[in-house]
Amino acid sequence: MLVVWTLLWSPFSADGLPNSTISVLNELWHSTGGPNWVDCGGWTPGDDPCDSQYFNCFGCNADGTTLTGLNLGESNLTGTIPDAL
Repeated sequence: MLVVWTLLWSPFSADGLPNSTISVLNELWHSTGGPNWVDCGGWTPGDDPCDSQYFNCFGCNADGTTLTGLNLGESNLTGTIPDAL
């Protein structure tokens, strides 16, 4: 039972980024018109932002455990940048 609890409450997502990072990216997507983003390879919450198909928008370290940058200048964002960012 402890193993299941540990997996459910891990501070890291299955793809290596901390859950806090994933949460902020999801919040950003939802608050800035994410379905209308362009030039991001179709990234949506739940996708691994460190996957190579999303390199136009997200920078990650070599092992995919740290988000190192955002490049959303040409992505058609509308709305408000969340305070968490």
